[in-house]
Amino acid sequence: MNCLFDFVGIRGYHVSPESGQFINQLPGVSLKSIQSVANSEQVTFVAVWADVQERAWARLSADFKIAMRTKYCLNQHTDTDQLICDDKFLFLNAWMNLLGAELMYELLYSERINKFTTVDRVRAEELRNLFTGMYENALEALMPAIEWKEYDSNLQRTFMRVERIP
Repeated sequence: MNCLFDFVGIRGYHVSPESGQFINQLPGVSLKSIQSVANSEQVTFVAVWADVQERAWARLSADFKIAMRTKYCLNQHTDTDQLICDDKFLFLNAWMNLLGAELMYELLYSERINKFTTVDRVRAEELRNLFTGMYENALEALMPAIEWKEYDSNLQRTFMRVERIP
């Protein structure tokens, strides 16, 4: 389930994504840069965008489940993806930056990166690191907002004992 698929759009392709946000609002991201990395299997920027979103969803889903397990006692049947889908706008900042990071990853490892692509390898690496850091910070920052869902989801809070090492 990828309820965030096309939640963020590409300006110049999507008219009005649900979030009202476009990936090419991020620094260093343009429709041309997305098109420039399409390989022979992807052919166009539409397939590149689909691949980027699928990888980003897999990562967000896994990272969020891990973050929830540090906070709650989750049984095997707890659907953390549904928590994301129930409150998509809460995850918007993290999602945008994760998409940016995955797009830079796509650009870095594209067979088509050369002097004619709109972002060079060094700049793509810098942007990937920037977007990854912003994603991780945004995911961490939204975790306290999940607490209000405790009662709805019957999640038992875990308390971690931390001992200080001298």
